[in-house]
Amino acid sequence: MPEERESNRPELSGAAPEGALPDPPRDVVRFLAWLKKRGRVRHVSDCRRMCARLGLELDVVLKDVGPGCLCMYRTGGGDRVVMIMDLPWADICMERHGLEVPHHGQPLCRRMERE
Repeated sequence: MPEERESNRPELSGAAPEGALPDPPRDVVRFLAWLKKRGRVRHVSDCRRMCARLGLELDVVLKDVGPGCLCMYRTGGGDRVVMIMDLPWADICMERHGLEVPHHGQPLCRRMERE
């Protein structure tokens, strides 16, 4: 019978319990929509600038949302970036607030005509 090994992953202190994902406020969801539209990864400086426009602090957003959904890390080249880790969660948040990012083949005007 194989021994059970302890996981090498540290416990994520800011993460929501399993099954419960954070429900961020509208301004945070606007930031998520901005980040997703730009490929889900951006330099920290760009993210700080966008958060400042929305009246948010990037460090507070990252802590509140949790590393399972949104995180900051260093790339191989040493650049610090922010990345959406859980795209389905981000899509659900954007749909709840009416801020979904349309695909390039689905212009916003066509979506509004259907509604």
